[in-house]
Amino acid sequence: MDLRFETTVSSPAELADYDLVVVADGSNSLLRDSFAKDFGPSTDTATAKFVWFGTTYMFEGLTFVYKQSEHGAFAVHGYPVDEEKSTFIVEADPETWRAAGLDEFDVSRPPARAMRRPSATSQSCSRTRSAAHRCWRTTPGGGTSAPAGELVEPT
Repeated sequence: MDLRFETTVSSPAELADYDLVVVADGSNSLLRDSFAKDFGPSTDTATAKFVWFGTTYMFEGLTFVYKQSEHGAFAVHGYPVDEEKSTFIVEADPETWRAAGLDEFDVSRPPARAMRRPSATSQSCSRTRSAAHRCWRTTPGGGTSAPAGELVEPT
């Protein structure tokens, strides 16, 4: 058995001698395009708006949080990317995005105020893919907060 990973293929002809090929080369796939008639792929363009952050806060696994705000619903998904950093994505429909004023955000400058970290000590929990739980403390105003001293200053 000949297993190959992270191998660039320039033409489907390069794969002629293989019995099984598993391809994971993204949305602009050379092979998917080459065999479009056989595979019948389709594309939907989503309208969701999102922002992608990096943080030193360590998520324990893939974590989903859904929050209804006065502007609409927000979805957050976060996960660790290495031993010291995580990434998290905040997503909303276009109406919620605009109602929250995020369409006016200047992406060339960091936010002026500190953002609060999630807390792992509270009532509202979401299931993660690994069946672990991640909890967020909900404040009386409906936001999420962390224990005192856990502010994250934008960099």
